[in-house]
Amino acid sequence: MAEIISSKTNGDKIHYTLSLEPHESLRLQGHIQQIHLVAEPTVNYPTKISCRGRNSSTKYFIIPKELRRELSFQEKTTCQRIDLGGKVIFVYLLDKFKK
Repeated sequence: MAEIISSKTNGDKIHYTLSLEPHESLRLQGHIQQIHLVAEPTVNYPTKISCRGRNSSTKYFIIPKELRRELSFQEKTTCQRIDLGGKVIFVYLLDKFKK
């Protein structure tokens, strides 16, 4: 798990120095821009996984009502799975409604 070693204010930006494990660095696949940091304690919307079908073979992640505004569920969606020992993070990327 990555952690912030130091921070420095530079005008309207904050520069962070990060420490992360080699396997975490490999997940970036060489990308150094458009990186989003997420702290585990900030994940605070309770939700559920819905099961449907024979033997509950189909699973759906339920998006909380508070987070559904301005989302386009008809557009292309991409997903990434990150395994963290005893936990799993699923990251979905959706477009907002096009106006």
